[in-house]
Amino acid sequence: RFLFVVLFLMLICLIQGSFSCASADDGTYPDPTDCAKFIQCYGGREYKKTCPPGLFFNPKIKACDWPQNVQCA
Repeated sequence: RFLFVVLFLMLICLIQGSFSCASADDGTYPDPTDCAKFIQCYGGREYKKTCPPGLFFNPKIKACDWPQNVQCA
């Protein structure tokens, strides 16, 4: 169920081109515009984070990972 929610939010982000923690559950989400970034939501507040150089955010494991392990458009 959680994966469905994440995929649904990603689809909405692709359509809208943005992401808002105001309408998302607490958690960690991929940035809709940059594979090396992610967004942590807590209490409706947004905290933008960046992976170390050379890594992409992997929503499957909710952590930065090698690019070959991440599907990113």
